[in-house]
Amino acid sequence: GGVGKEEEGNRERKNQLANAYQLSVRIQTSPLHFYQFRTLSRFSQKYDQENQQYTDDFEFEIREGYYRGISGNHRYTIGAQLLRLGKVDYDSPIDILSPSSSAASDIMDLDESKLPVIGLKYDWLGEIHTFSIYIAPFKQKTGGTEYTIFQEEEEEKETGQIPPDRSVTRPHFGVQYQTSFEQVDLRMGLFHWCDPDN
Repeated sequence: GGVGKEEEGNRERKNQLANAYQLSVRIQTSPLHFYQFRTLSRFSQKYDQENQQYTDDFEFEIREGYYRGISGNHRYTIGAQLLRLGKVDYDSPIDILSPSSSAASDIMDLDESKLPVIGLKYDWLGEIHTFSIYIAPFKQKTGGTEYTIFQEEEEEKETGQIPPDRSVTRPHFGVQYQTSFEQVDLRMGLFHWCDPDN
């Protein structure tokens, strides 16, 4: 949690208090199989000094809920999960598989500002080679997609024409090859992934 101040001009107008709480549960059904659940609740409060008014906001969301199993060289993860690409200390420019939530980034770190994706990830695990397949068959809900839906509904009211595609399914998939040798980690991938605004 934390306390912040918003400024307008040279005068401080608002104070903000933000707290976040996380609950994580793992159900291990065998040494190589488990279910993972993680929830996040956030409470924020703003105080307008000029108008002397409080504004409260509470949000609860499921961050992750998936099943993961390993059988020989095969690892599979099914459910709502955070898919990550690249490995850097801060804000990877290619980490675009899990869409971002602009609302969460106000009070959370960049990892928690990502939205979970409902889908499947399959990994073939070799000694120095890994081959991965990503499948996310459903339309992702973001601020951009909600605005697009709002625009389509308004256009439908004006013209009476139904947008061509109202389906919740999407052909989102990707493949990635990874190999490591000495101090080099090489990854190559090809993705047909979701548009955060559509």
